[in-house]
Formats: sequence, C-alpha cells, structure tokens
Amino acid sequence: MAIVTRPLSASEIQKAKPSTKPYLLFDGKGLCLQMKPSGKKYWRFRYTRPSTGKGTEVSLGSYPELTLADARIEHQKYLSLLAKGIDPKDLEREAKTQAKITEESRFSVVARKWHDVKREVVSEKHATQIWSSLERDVFPALGDLSVAEIKAPTLITALKPVEVRGALETLSRLIQRVNEIMEFAVNLRLIEANPLSRVGQVFKKPQTEHMPTIRPERIPELTRRIETTNLGLLTRYLIKWQLLTLTRPVEAAEAEWSEIDMGKKVWTIPKERMKKRREHQIPLLPEALWILEQLKPLSQNSRFLFPGRIHLDRSMHRQTVNAALKRIGYKGELVSHGFRAIGSTAMNEAGFSPDVIEAVLAHVQSDKTRAAYNRSTYLEQRVEVMVWWGKQVSSTLPAMYGVNK
Repeated sequence: MAIVTRPLSASEIQKAKPSTKPYLLFDGKGLCLQMKPSGKKYWRFRYTRPSTGKGTEVSLGSYPELTLADARIEHQKYLSLLAKGIDPKDLEREAKTQAKITEESRFSVVARKWHDVKREVVSEKHATQIWSSLERDVFPALGDLSVAEIKAPTLITALKPVEVRGALETLSRLIQRVNEIMEFAVNLRLIEANPLSRVGQVFKKPQTEHMPTIRPERIPELTRRIETTNLGLLTRYLIKWQLLTLTRPVEAAEAEWSEIDMGKKVWTIPKERMKKRREHQIPLLPEALWILEQLKPLSQNSRFLFPGRIHLDRSMHRQTVNAALKRIGYKGELVSHGFRAIGSTAMNEAGFSPDVIEAVLAHVQSDKTRAAYNRSTYLEQRVEVMVWWGKQVSSTLPAMYGVNK
C-alpha cells in the first residue's frame, strides 16, 4: 500500500526550526522543503528521471520568497511535464544553455571579444578610442541586443544622431567597426550572415580632405623659415627631426633615448608606438646624428628626446609642430603630417621604388606575402633613399643640420 504524505501547512513551515543537519519537510508527490542549519529553507522536487529510472531533484526556489501555494503551482507544472515524458532536468539544462547563448550573443559581449583581438593589431591609444566610440554612440542602442536581432534599420536608427551632428568621419568609422563586429559574430557562428554590409550607402559620405602640404620645390623656403623664425630651440629641433625622419607627429614627439642605437645608427620605434603595431627601424644619417648631439645637453635628464617644457617626464605634444608651422606662416597650407607627403612626392618623382618608399613611411601593404618580404629586405635600400632625402633637405640650408657648405 502506497505511503500517503500529509500535506504541509503554512504554520508548520513557519514553526520549523533548524537542526545541526539539513532535514526535509514533505508535502507529497516529491515536493519537499529543505531546512538548512542556517535556518534558510529551499523548495525541492524529487522525482524519477524517465530516461534512466534514477532519482534526482530540481530546485524550485527559496522560502518565503516562494510561498507554499506558489511552490505547489510550480510542482504541478513539473508533474505535468513528467506525465508527457519530459524530464524537468533536461529543461533546466536547456534553459541554462540558452541563457549562456543569449548572453554570449549580446552585441556588447561580442564586441568585447572582437576588441580583445583588435587591440593586438592597433596601438593601445587607438584601441581605447575605438571602445570609447562604441560606448558613446553604439552600445546605448545596440549593446543589450542579440546580434541576431540587429538588422539594417536598427543600426540606421542608432547612428542617425551621429549623422545629424555632422560627425561624418566618426559615422564612417562606426559603420566599419560595427560591420567588423558582426563579421566576427558570423565567425563565432552566432549568426549566419552579416545583414549590415550595405548600411553605409544610406548615410552621407564624408568629404575626403588630404593633409595640407606643399610641393618639394618649396623645401628651401620651409627650411629657411624654420631656421630664421623665432621658435623655441627644442621645437625647432623637433621640426627638423620629423622632417628628416618622415615619421608621424606622435612618433617623433614621443621618441625616447632608449629607442636610439648610436652604435648601429638606427632608431627603432617599438610596435606599441606605431600606428600599425609593427616595429619600425629608421636609419640615422649624419643630419639626424647631429640633431641627437644637440639634444643631449637639452634633454639628458629625461627619457624623451623632446621633453615637455615643464614636466621632464612627459614628451612635447604631438601638436607642437603644427602650432609652430602656423606661427611661421603655413596656416591652412602645411601641417606636420604633410612632411611625409613632401618626402613621398620627392622620392617618387626621383624614381625610387614605390615599395621602398612605402617602407620608409612605415605603410603596411595589404598583400601579406609582399609585406613580409619588404620588412626583411628593404632596410639597406631605405638607407640609400634616406641618404638622398637628407641631402635634399640639408643642401637647401646646410647650417640647419650642422652640415658644412
């Protein structure tokens, strides 16, 4: 004869006291309340699994958050499932799996995984800028959505305010970054295809504006202004250094003495400071070595070649040269990044190999095989090009680089 369990009452549950060991109060048909030594109470459902015939249990919740009446309702749902041959344990496992998939599919979560990979190929500063732009303009609308929910109209609505405020360059970059994240989701098999690939066609396109620069024929004029205009000594040397090495403004301004090998006559910029996260070596020619000699007494107490005027533990600002160029009459006509264009134009017109010129400027080729070849073989050829470039600059005003006439 089956054992009949007398149902629990609310007063029995309230009066139940904890013991040194956990114990159970039974309500019938597998529903029971577990009393912990701590005094906490938890509803359990004990049953036999249809597939294995073995006993198991599932948790329904804690008391009093889940009342006796509510626990019986949940209990009845499980009994109904068992009557249909459905194992509540399997449902519980599926629910956890689905919850995990849902969390991993959230756009902000996928974006974080993409960003962890992206930051390996860009500078730390650029990586920070990328994440900040997503937090500011994308996550408020898309961050909590599943990547499977995001369609073209969703992104268009989210980015419309960026277009309205006229930040078209930012808009273009955001569209590119969101597309990269969605392609990443495809590779993770979270979605079958990226539905956002043509979203950029909906928005206004930013007008391409080239960096203001001048023709190589005006180098004599430039060097004369640099040398004869009232500029700070370190500022003048920074302009000369950047013009001679054809480096980017931030690479020149933040140059460190530890990167200079006077013996090998090479300046090695570590990948962490390069735009494309790839180490770049620059041959140091007599003109560059002369600048270093002038800098030694000026910056010997700093790790930077061009320390800040007030704080020696900081470098000069990357915009220092731009500000100086405005003062010497080049406002709207030339910026420091334009030095690279002057050098590139001069070298191309002189007939040097385009591949060598690209290596001089630390540009990364899209063809990975050619890029690897260029990295390993062009240093010697770059020395030849840079010797030529040094002469083009110093010959216009020899005293500027300590070269004898």
